[in-house]
Amino acid sequence: SLPELLHSGRFRSDLFYRLSEVVIEVPSLRQRREDIPLLVDHFVREFAREFGKEVQGVSGVTMNFLFQYEWPGNVRELKNVLRSGVMNTPRETIWLEDLNLRLQATTPRAEGQDEGDHSLDTMEKNHIQRVLELTQGNKKKACELLKISRPTLDRKLRKYAFRSIGEEFEEGDGSSPPPPDKEEAADVP
Repeated sequence: SLPELLHSGRFRSDLFYRLSEVVIEVPSLRQRREDIPLLVDHFVREFAREFGKEVQGVSGVTMNFLFQYEWPGNVRELKNVLRSGVMNTPRETIWLEDLNLRLQATTPRAEGQDEGDHSLDTMEKNHIQRVLELTQGNKKKACELLKISRPTLDRKLRKYAFRSIGEEFEEGDGSSPPPPDKEEAADVP
């Protein structure tokens, strides 16, 4: 650390005191996960412009992965991962397979998730719950962050049995979730 270098004589004291005039503490990315969707959007647009590609964003599964990953390299690591994702994807949406393969080997563990439960449904449910908490239950904002329509969100809330907390995630407009559509009704035993 800088104070240790100062005390050992390997860092100039005058420079240390000039730098110490204003200290800004910035929490790590894993401590401010709510910034991830904004950073993803910013970096994807930046690199799409830089590389002349039509990439619009990341898939839901990819966003879920990015939310759950620990980010030991902080924002710089996220930026590098997204740069490679934009370069590698042949689509308008970055899929998990487009990201740096080293990350895929370190499967993230969702908070409260059982060690053996890495199913897509469990990851999606945890991600939706985290986004709803982040937006304080505002479904419209959650849909924007998740990049899904309101009916899709309502269908997923029913699918993952969010009914017990469904009222908590209403926008306050008094409307109830729409009835299941024909496709969903066919899936119900």
